[in-house]
Amino acid sequence: MKSILTLTSEGITYLEGDLRNGRAVVTKACKEDLPKNVINNGLINDADTLGVKLSDFISNNRINTKGVDLVIGVGRVLTREMNLPLVKEKELKVMVQNEVYRSVGNEDEYIVDYIVLSTDEVAKTCKVAAYAVTSRVIKSFVDFMKEMNLECKSLDFTTNCLGKLVSKYDSESVVTAAIAINRDAITMALLDRGIPVLSRNYKIDYEMFRRPETMSIAVEELVDHYSRLVQFQTSRNRDEKVSNVYFTGDFDAIGNVNAKFKELTTGNSSVFWNDSTWLETSDDISVNEFAYAIGSLVGRV
Repeated sequence: MKSILTLTSEGITYLEGDLRNGRAVVTKACKEDLPKNVINNGLINDADTLGVKLSDFISNNRINTKGVDLVIGVGRVLTREMNLPLVKEKELKVMVQNEVYRSVGNEDEYIVDYIVLSTDEVAKTCKVAAYAVTSRVIKSFVDFMKEMNLECKSLDFTTNCLGKLVSKYDSESVVTAAIAINRDAITMALLDRGIPVLSRNYKIDYEMFRRPETMSIAVEELVDHYSRLVQFQTSRNRDEKVSNVYFTGDFDAIGNVNAKFKELTTGNSSVFWNDSTWLETSDDISVNEFAYAIGSLVGRV
């Protein structure tokens, strides 16, 4: 059984669940909104308010405080692909860090992780996807969890969780795109074999997607941003096109957005949007509302 606690600028969510027969089964789920700017761009601005809200949330919902997997909403995550010599793991880690620090500058300000996408035994090279998150973001949440006496087993960030969510249900496709329409921003992620290789956040008026008279305009702007993902994929690998597009969005009209998006896009991509068939819940829980947490759940089993 996994316990996933998610802290983002929008609020607090908690999930208990596991994988059963290949399906994500949620046995407990609850959510609490947060006042504006308590968390902003991945940083805790008001630890006192967050502490009170989280304490009440834990008490009111009888939440397990031992061994939770923490998911945080990070405003900016640096993602970069690189081709490196095929060397031992310790040497490769140093190479990745040096390449990332060369881009971001001060190495003390970032925490770097990576994953090997593919290897070429003949050329003795490997393709790596590297991620960098500011260390002050990580430190602020780790310190906060200690003050709250919450045992944190692991830490993840939202875009990575979205990638896990899609990769779990799209294992056959090579390159996919995931689009999450949230209240504060739209997150787009390009996934190669389930691994996020590019992520972008865009500010688009959330209400425009919900109103019938403005929905088409909002989707046209969405398609414009999506085309940049396609261009990026073409530049990195002309032979592997984006095969599927997945949507998450916490509003009833997401199906209409999906249909309009499919109408405006060309090529061989199939467009899907997540629905209740993706997972089983013990309560009437929106899969869209908990997409990030579910992503972490299926990624940790």
